[in-house]
Amino acid sequence: MSIWKRLGSIFGGGSTGGDDSALQYAVKCRRCGEVIRVRVNRRYDLDQDFGDYGDQVVGYTLHKEVLGNRCPQLINIIVHYDRSQRETERDIEGGEFVPPDQA
Repeated sequence: MSIWKRLGSIFGGGSTGGDDSALQYAVKCRRCGEVIRVRVNRRYDLDQDFGDYGDQVVGYTLHKEVLGNRCPQLINIIVHYDRSQRETERDIEGGEFVPPDQA
Protein backbone atom coordinates (compact mmCIF):
# COMPACT_ATOMS: atom_id res chain seq x y z
CA MET A 1 0.00 0.00 0.00
CA SER A 2 1.40 3.38 -0.94
CA ILE A 3 1.95 6.09 1.62
CA TRP A 4 -0.78 8.24 0.02
CA LYS A 5 -3.38 5.49 0.40
CA ARG A 6 -2.32 4.93 4.00
CA LEU A 7 -2.59 8.64 4.77
CA GLY A 8 -5.96 8.77 3.02
CA SER A 9 -7.27 5.87 5.06
CA ILE A 10 -6.01 7.46 8.28
CA PHE A 11 -7.67 10.80 7.56
CA GLY A 12 -10.79 9.35 5.94
CA GLY A 13 -10.12 10.51 2.38
CA GLY A 14 -10.11 8.77 -0.94
CA SER A 15 -13.28 6.73 -0.57
CA THR A 16 -16.36 7.68 -2.58
CA GLY A 17 -18.22 4.39 -2.59
CA GLY A 18 -21.00 3.71 -0.12
CA ASP A 19 -21.37 7.30 1.01
CA ASP A 20 -24.81 7.57 2.64
CA SER A 21 -24.52 11.35 2.86
CA ALA A 22 -24.50 11.80 -0.93
CA LEU A 23 -27.15 11.82 -3.64
CA GLN A 24 -26.22 11.33 -7.29
CA TYR A 25 -27.90 13.07 -10.22
CA ALA A 26 -27.04 13.43 -13.88
CA VAL A 27 -28.17 16.32 -16.06
CA LYS A 28 -27.93 16.93 -19.79
CA CYS A 29 -27.23 20.45 -21.03
CA ARG A 30 -29.98 21.74 -23.32
CA ARG A 31 -27.51 23.74 -25.41
CA CYS A 32 -24.61 21.37 -26.09
CA GLY A 33 -25.87 17.97 -24.93
CA GLU A 34 -23.10 17.39 -22.40
CA VAL A 35 -24.08 14.98 -19.62
CA ILE A 36 -22.83 16.17 -16.22
CA ARG A 37 -22.69 14.19 -12.99
CA VAL A 38 -23.90 16.07 -9.93
CA ARG A 39 -23.07 14.98 -6.39
CA VAL A 40 -25.26 16.36 -3.62
CA ASN A 41 -24.09 16.18 -0.02
CA ARG A 42 -27.14 15.63 2.20
CA ARG A 43 -25.47 17.34 5.15
CA TYR A 44 -24.41 20.58 3.47
CA ASP A 45 -26.34 21.08 0.21
CA LEU A 46 -29.93 20.70 1.45
CA ASP A 47 -31.75 23.71 2.94
CA GLN A 48 -34.23 23.04 5.73
CA ASP A 49 -37.88 23.98 5.18
CA PHE A 50 -39.77 24.89 8.34
CA GLY A 51 -43.48 24.59 9.15
CA ASP A 52 -45.94 27.43 9.68
CA TYR A 53 -44.62 28.24 13.14
CA GLY A 54 -40.96 27.80 12.25
CA ASP A 55 -40.26 25.33 15.01
CA GLN A 56 -39.89 22.03 13.15
CA VAL A 57 -38.43 20.86 9.87
CA VAL A 58 -41.09 19.74 7.39
CA GLY A 59 -38.77 19.07 4.45
CA TYR A 60 -35.66 20.07 2.54
CA THR A 61 -34.88 21.90 -0.70
CA LEU A 62 -31.85 21.62 -2.96
CA HIS A 63 -30.79 24.64 -5.03
CA LYS A 64 -27.85 23.73 -7.23
CA GLU A 65 -26.21 25.50 -10.16
CA VAL A 66 -24.34 23.25 -12.57
CA LEU A 67 -21.84 24.30 -15.22
CA GLY A 68 -20.34 21.85 -17.66
CA ASN A 69 -17.02 21.95 -19.52
CA ARG A 70 -18.28 22.42 -23.08
CA CYS A 71 -20.34 25.62 -22.96
CA PRO A 72 -21.25 28.49 -20.63
CA GLN A 73 -24.89 27.34 -20.20
CA LEU A 74 -25.80 27.42 -16.50
CA ILE A 75 -28.18 24.67 -15.39
CA ASN A 76 -30.35 25.37 -12.32
CA ILE A 77 -31.66 22.44 -10.31
CA ILE A 78 -34.36 22.67 -7.64
CA VAL A 79 -35.39 19.48 -5.85
CA HIS A 80 -37.80 19.20 -2.92
CA TYR A 81 -37.62 16.44 -0.30
CA ASP A 82 -39.83 15.39 2.59
CA ARG A 83 -38.66 15.16 6.23
CA SER A 84 -37.05 11.78 5.53
CA GLN A 85 -35.10 13.28 2.61
CA ARG A 86 -37.10 11.36 0.02
CA GLU A 87 -37.53 13.28 -3.22
CA THR A 88 -41.04 14.70 -3.76
CA GLU A 89 -40.58 17.13 -6.66
CA ARG A 90 -37.87 18.25 -9.09
CA ASP A 91 -37.42 21.10 -11.54
CA ILE A 92 -34.60 22.06 -13.88
CA GLU A 93 -33.83 25.05 -16.11
CA GLY A 94 -31.32 24.91 -18.97
CA GLY A 95 -31.19 21.13 -19.14
CA GLU A 96 -32.92 17.88 -18.35
CA PHE A 97 -32.47 15.09 -15.84
CA VAL A 98 -31.10 11.81 -17.20
CA PRO A 99 -30.51 8.50 -15.40
CA PRO A 100 -27.23 8.65 -13.40
CA ASP A 101 -25.88 5.59 -15.24
CA GLN A 102 -25.81 7.62 -18.51
CA ALA A 103 -23.20 9.99 -17.11
